[in-house]
Amino acid sequence: FMTNNASGALWYMYSYIALLLLLPFLRNMVKNMSVNQYIYLIVLNLISVGLLPILSFTLSNGKYYYINTFNVVLANTLSFFYFLVGHFFENVVDEDFYNLKNCIRLSIGALVAIVVCTLLTRRRLQLGLGFADSTSVGFQYALVAVPTYAIYAWAKYLFRNFKEPNRFTAIVS
Repeated sequence: FMTNNASGALWYMYSYIALLLLLPFLRNMVKNMSVNQYIYLIVLNLISVGLLPILSFTLSNGKYYYINTFNVVLANTLSFFYFLVGHFFENVVDEDFYNLKNCIRLSIGALVAIVVCTLLTRRRLQLGLGFADSTSVGFQYALVAVPTYAIYAWAKYLFRNFKEPNRFTAIVS
């Protein structure tokens, strides 16, 4: 992965190494972050990676695509952002949050995100922009977190009381 001939399967190594090097700082940060600060980080990500690029693309009719011009480091650096948000959902959010009502709310948000990405991708094709450049997947990157939150919430909700059968435990151990 340290040469130009690196395998495509090792694309994540640079982010992973950076994450490991910054782990002591990130650990101190997550220990001291409040729930409101995590929510602020999520909203900041949705605005800087989602809303602003979408507005830029829509208002300029595809001529200008806002990407990396307003870079909020922890909100836009996805490897760090997902690490922090994963810690939030697993260790900070109360188990009572994972109920049917919130799962449905997150699913509605996920559906909206998927529809928005689909419509924007369709618009790219209508404008003749195709998928040849690196910005072609920008809309998917912009809102991929929302369906991920919904899937995670459903998994927590459905499996929180799941007890594996004794036969399964005996086979695995």
